[in-house]
Amino acid sequence: MREAMYSKADLHIHTHISDGLMTPEALVEHVAFKTDLKVIAVTDHDAVEGAHIARAYAQQFAADFRGLEVVIGAEVSSADCDILALFIERDIPSGLSAAETIARIHAQGGLAVAAHPFAFMLPLVGISGMTGARRLIQKLPFDAVEARNATPTELFTNPLTHFINRRGQNLPEVGGSDTHYLPTVGSAHTIFPGTTAQDLRRALETGQVRAGGHIYNPLLIFNLAFDTLFNRLPVKKVLNAPLGSHAD
Repeated sequence: MREAMYSKADLHIHTHISDGLMTPEALVEHVAFKTDLKVIAVTDHDAVEGAHIARAYAQQFAADFRGLEVVIGAEVSSADCDILALFIERDIPSGLSAAETIARIHAQGGLAVAAHPFAFMLPLVGISGMTGARRLIQKLPFDAVEARNATPTELFTNPLTHFINRRGQNLPEVGGSDTHYLPTVGSAHTIFPGTTAQDLRRALETGQVRAGGHIYNPLLIFNLAFDTLFNRLPVKKVLNAPLGSHAD
């Protein structure tokens, strides 16, 4: 019997449509030429626009981008927590309860993933931006849980998510970089059998996924600060390029 091929997907990526530092086009080019990811989900905060741009760009130059597939998604800010909405097409309103948000995602035929469920470090120091579902992962009908988030603050909460999940609903566990910066794309990822977005969805629905990768290297954080200080971010080059051209 032929052994199944396994691939990597990054299910948590932000672009400049929300608070990321790269355009959707720059993201697609980076993933295609600098990583081994087969599928990515663009999950800007409360907006699917960036994902639609990325998917259209990937499809337009499919031969150049080695068949990379883009899942339409968003990181929805529910009243209770952040939820990754995957395989949707339209925006999900923010501010709804987590239960209603999940229902809206499912109504579009999408999948709901609890993002960084036990994130606490940023709220602890008074910075908003990461709100976890915590023990709601034991109660609500999530389709999966992000058990490996690459943000350095999640170094200790990732194992906690795994521990709590295994003693609750035992949801499929995925990984996502939660990246806002090209060099960290794919640092945490989801491993699944197959190569396509449809294969990924099937694996999520049947629990044949596992979280892989690691948190960001501290050197990358330094490089991010350096690039920001000296205006060397890729997004600036792409935004100034002629419409439809490839980024360098």
